[in-house]
Amino acid sequence: MKKATILLMAVIAAFAASAQTNVNILSTQSSINYLKSVAGGNSLIVQDIKVPVEFWGAAPTADMPVVFTVTNVSSTACGVQTGQASIVNLPVGGYVIPKASFSNNRDTIFFVVHIATQAVAPLALDEYFDIKLASAVAAADPLHRVLIQPVAWSATTNTPKALPAPIIEFVGDANVQKSLTNGSGLPANTGIGVIYREALPARYGILHSIEVSMTVNVASTADTLKTIYNDAGTITNKSEFGNSVLLPTNSGQAFGFSLRGYLTKRDAAGTFNRGDCPEALWGFISGGYISFEGSNRNWYDTKTATATKGANMSLHAGIFHEFMKRDVEIRRDYSITLGVGYTQRWLAGDVARNEADELRKQILGSTQLNFSGMEISLGLRLKNIKAEIWIPILSKKGQVPGLSGAQPYTYIGFTGGFPLKLN
Repeated sequence: MKKATILLMAVIAAFAASAQTNVNILSTQSSINYLKSVAGGNSLIVQDIKVPVEFWGAAPTADMPVVFTVTNVSSTACGVQTGQASIVNLPVGGYVIPKASFSNNRDTIFFVVHIATQAVAPLALDEYFDIKLASAVAAADPLHRVLIQPVAWSATTNTPKALPAPIIEFVGDANVQKSLTNGSGLPANTGIGVIYREALPARYGILHSIEVSMTVNVASTADTLKTIYNDAGTITNKSEFGNSVLLPTNSGQAFGFSLRGYLTKRDAAGTFNRGDCPEALWGFISGGYISFEGSNRNWYDTKTATATKGANMSLHAGIFHEFMKRDVEIRRDYSITLGVGYTQRWLAGDVARNEADELRKQILGSTQLNFSGMEISLGLRLKNIKAEIWIPILSKKGQVPGLSGAQPYTYIGFTGGFPLKLN
């Protein structure tokens, strides 16, 4: 008897459920980007949010209206502090589920909901909303949360700023480098190269924008340095060989690669500047750089009439401060920078082999293959003309003329080409 009663109650419950009209919001836990229009405290309009509503059971006597409520459960959002959220731009007749759509099978309908808040102050954080049903079946509807993520925001103009398109430039390059300690100018070198500039999206954090460049000198043959002896049999141009290690790119066959990154600090709201000027970390670190250069340069001993193939390499890495205010555009026409970092020079090729130890000792006064230390740099740029002063302070181990110790040198370059914006 008891089992029959339980079975009968289950049948009645199932019948009652099938006879009941059921409406429920499916999970709206999602990430949705939105745009906003803020001017003088006007409303902030959220982009379309699709809210899935599930329904089943007995058909109502008429088309069933669906009413949503929204609650802003966070105090800030994308460049603004917001107040109470509200639903705006309702469709004519509101949100409705046609009565003919109901059946014992579960079906889903998507409603597009627009949410508006009031802007109060410039901040920048994500925002959460809780969306619920406000109807006779609201009690059966659990809490549904949706995350609204911001887009780029400018506190100065109160309008979203899109990041500028990346730029790639194909350039012809000419430069003259001169060692101040050696006191003589070196021939101008011509080459071709490419420069790539890009402003990075927010996911890169403190890295605001980058500039990548590569150049290649176009001579078909490598330069050759020849020893000069005096009457006593002493080499008198050792500093020229030392300078060739100090300045690898002063060669007909040479290449250079560099990466420069501009950094930006977190603002008061904990996010990074995007679509706007980068702000130096701690007020003085505007960015960092790393570059690698190399060249072929042969050594010729006039006493023995023998030639040895050689290669010179250099590495630079450090940080810099930019004195000029950087605007939103990523192509720089004016720049004043002061940098400090680590540098290394080393010999490669046949001249670096063990068999050439005596040759290096005779010409350089040392068998050492690499020289490292710190360096200071000052850079100026006006349109397509750039001038730089570099002061590498390399290890005095080996005491190589034209290379060891502090060896200031200047760089004057002219870069011209045509830019292509990449969409």
